[in-house]
Formats: sequence, C-alpha cells, structure tokens
Amino acid sequence: MHTACRHTGPGVQYDRLYLALVGSVCLLLFFACQSVLAQTYSSETGSCLAASSSSYLSTGNVSAQVFNNGELFTNGDSLGYEVPRGSGKHALEHMGIWIASATDGDVREAGTVFGGQSEYNEFWPGPLSGETAPTNCNTFDRIYRVQYEDDVLAGHATVRPDVSAWPVNVGAEYDDVNGVPGYQPFDGDTPRMYGDEMLWWLMNDRGNRHQSTRSDPVGVEVTGMAYVFENPGVLGNTTFYRYEVRNKNLVSIDSVFIGWKVESRDQQDWYIGTDTTRGMMYLYSHNSANEDYGNQPPAVGVTVLAHSYKEDSRSSVIERAFSSTMPLYREINLLVFSNYMFQWLTGEWPFVRYLAPVPQPLVEGGAGGYLRTDSGKETKFMYPGDPIESEFWSMMNTDGEGSTAGIERQRMLGSIGPFSLAPDEVYTASIAVVWSQGMDNWDSIRKLRQDVDFVRGLSTVLTTPRPPAKRNPPSLSNDLSWAVYPNPSDGIFEVRVIVPKPMEVSMELFDVLGRKVHSLHSGVVPIGETTFSSIPHLPTGTYYLRGKFDHVVSTRSVVVN
Repeated sequence: MHTACRHTGPGVQYDRLYLALVGSVCLLLFFACQSVLAQTYSSETGSCLAASSSSYLSTGNVSAQVFNNGELFTNGDSLGYEVPRGSGKHALEHMGIWIASATDGDVREAGTVFGGQSEYNEFWPGPLSGETAPTNCNTFDRIYRVQYEDDVLAGHATVRPDVSAWPVNVGAEYDDVNGVPGYQPFDGDTPRMYGDEMLWWLMNDRGNRHQSTRSDPVGVEVTGMAYVFENPGVLGNTTFYRYEVRNKNLVSIDSVFIGWKVESRDQQDWYIGTDTTRGMMYLYSHNSANEDYGNQPPAVGVTVLAHSYKEDSRSSVIERAFSSTMPLYREINLLVFSNYMFQWLTGEWPFVRYLAPVPQPLVEGGAGGYLRTDSGKETKFMYPGDPIESEFWSMMNTDGEGSTAGIERQRMLGSIGPFSLAPDEVYTASIAVVWSQGMDNWDSIRKLRQDVDFVRGLSTVLTTPRPPAKRNPPSLSNDLSWAVYPNPSDGIFEVRVIVPKPMEVSMELFDVLGRKVHSLHSGVVPIGETTFSSIPHLPTGTYYLRGKFDHVVSTRSVVVN
C-alpha cells in the first residue's frame, strides 16, 4: 500500500517518487490500451474523388461497358450492355457489386445502387495500405485493357502502354516468360490473361464516406477483371467477371456476404426468376413481342462459376437469389433505413409495406413477403417456378391461381455467404453473364438453360488463366548484329550496330517497370556500323534496351553499377 511509503520531512521525496512511478505505470497502461484499441475495427475513411474511368469489352458478340467504381453497363447517362454488338439493343441496364459484413454486431456495407451516380457509389480507385485511409486515388483511376492476340502472342514486339504499365506494384499478376525476376514486358513478360480480351482495375471502399448506406467502410480492397472470348455461339454471347476481395483490416471480419444486383432495361417487357438447379438468376421477356428485340426477345442469366468460399461441399451456386418488382431505389428513399444491403444479402426484406424498418424473411408467394398480405414458407430463392409452364411460384403465377406480377423495372440480387476473412485474406468469385436468343421468348429461356449448362460445364477452363504463349519471334539475320559496351557500366555506354543494308532502326531504354527512360535513336541508319551513346548519370539498376530493326525486335539487359 502506498501509505507505507509516507514519511514526513525529507521523506516526502519517496511519496513523490511513488506518484511518479504510478504516473509512469498509468502512462504505460494508456499506451497499452491504445495498442489494443488500434486492433479494433477501423472506421477511418479518406478524401478521394469519385472514380471516373471506364472501358469496353468489345471482342465477341457483346459490347459491355465497365467502370472502376463497382458499376457495370451504365454510368446513368448511357446504356452499355449491347447484344449483338453494334445493334443498339440492350436487355440489361445496370449491374453492381455489393459487399457487407457483421463483425461483433458491427454491420458494414459497400455497394453501387443508383446506376452510375457517383455520389452513391461506395468504391474508389486504388489499393489500401492496411487501415490507412487513402487521400488521393487519382493515380489509380484507370482501367487496363489487354488482348491475348495483340499483347501476349505478339510479345515484346508490340508492347502497348497498358502492357508496359501493367500495375504489378499493386498486385496485378503477370507471366514470367524470360525467367528474370521482375516484370519486363520488353523482354517477353506479359500480363496474366483470362479470355481473349481482359479489363483489369483496382478499387477500395475506404476512399471516402459511404453516402448510400451511411455505413462505416467494410475495409476491403477489390480487384476486378472482366473478360470475353472471341468465339462464335455461346462463349461469344457471354461475358465473365472475376472479383478478388481482400480484407485490409487488422482484424478478421465475419458474416461476410457478396452479391450482385442486376436491373432490366425497361419497365414494360421483362420478368425475372431463379433456377436453383443451375445456381442462376435470370431475366426474360413475358411478352412475345419486345420493344428492342421484336418477336425474338432474349433471356439473360447470371451464374457463379467458381468461388473460394468452401465451408461445405456445396457446388458453386448463388446461394440466395431473390428479386423485386418494387420501386426500390429511385422512388423510395432507402437512406432512412440502416443495414439495408446486409439484410437483402442475407435474404430478408429490410422493411415491409408501411415502411416499418423491421427486417422480414423472404417467403414464398406473391411479392415474397414485401406485402403484409403475402404468406408462405420461408425461402432463399424468389420466383423459382418455371415461367414457361406458368408454374407457381413464378412471375407468371404469383399466387398459385395464375395471377401474373405487375409491370415494373425488374431488379434481382444474388448473394453468397456468410464467410469470414482473416486480415489480408482474399475471397475470389467468378461469375458469368449469359445472353441467349431462341425463336421466341419461351424458347430463349430453354436455350439459356442449355447455354448455362454448357458454360458451367467448362467452368474450370473458363476461370483459369491462359498459359503463356509459346512464341517464335523473328530473329536477327546472321549479317546483322548489335552490342552494348561496356556492360555493366557506370551509366555511360555505347551501342554499336552493324546492318547489312540501310534500314529503320530504333533504340529505346526502359526500366524494370517498363517505363521508357530514354530514346537513343529513331530513324534510318546506313549500311555498316553505327554507334549510339547513352545519356549520362543513369541511376544504379537494371535496364532493358530494345532494338527494333525494321520489323524485328531484339532486347539486351543493361546493368548500371
């Protein structure tokens, strides 16, 4: 007890010493507490501007627009899911990714909901550095586009800017073709490719405040890839999307759900349904004549081909696929309801008819429990009945007595979960959007089922990166030679070229990240020997000198000590 240290007179110094020790202990405890608190779930957000980049998948029969904010197909101003490509016909308006978690009762959400309105999208460009909130995402406001034939088969002969700037520093994978550590696109290394054309982007949900959900950030970094195959038939009518979700928190996050919300093109022609045997949610025309497609309206399905959530032995399916004929997003202000994304992803209505914010289970029949008059058994799937046969429960028979659903813009949501993610753990999901057209609206559904079976049967191949191409590039003739002297050097070197005839020659120096450092020469050189000099004061490191002789490309490593 501290009273044992109390003395009068000169002994008061012991009391002061005690107080100093107690103060030190308290200070240590304070920092210890701060250390413990640092391991809690961070709510920090940054000050990034909204993402502004977009690009198109334009190989195959589908033209699909992609944005680096979680949106697919539209930015609110134009339509971007056109099939056939160049036809001006669209079945889908919008598709967006939703992610939510509930860790120790702390519900976090991030998603895209308003079809391109930037203030309601909750993903920003670029990576996360742990729980540190980014302040400037502009550097990463970019979508990279790679084509297999042009960029992989051609190799270093024709390196485009997106290939030379391939963002390996933030996790973009590449194939090490030349066997030398580091990404060297001018010596044969190429981006790791899915499909014949691929778009790649990186985003996070901590870049700024969440205006739609009013939620704290989930704290995830999401790598997106969209790709297509240049094939006729089913594969040419299908677009593929791969998402890698990385937990960038210092703590594990639990009860994680991931989902995709899809909206139809218009309000008049489309109905929606789920096919539990195929893990698919789909959209079809309930009219034999469609505004865009005439007497042959298509059907469009979304199915999960592969994902890394393996809690049990279930196959890769959308585990919850439910949909809505309600005017959810523009007519009703959802912002007054908390946790609405999480509730939908888990398979519950966030509110019921009179806007009472009480989650309700999805039940079979009618509008799935949205209206209080709806009743039935609880279910995970909405409208699983066969619409071709007007089966219950489908939008062609909502009550078992043949009543059809109302006419609204159709929205459907499919989700997977729950699962947990440890710090820096990655969850991966690959989905396919399949467009099918039969002889009429019902035949399009039949064909969609066949096409989805075909795509799912090839899921392992379709979700695996293409192998590096085996190339036999043109070689230099025996009477053409070039060399670098000295090598290694102190940064000053010469390049000596001997050509058998006058020819177009370029000499360009690149660093290990593929950035051009200097152009030594570009133009015609005469027959015989020509010498080019380097620029002085090159920083220490390894460089790659690319020589192009007419149409033949050759590369040399250059070392500066």
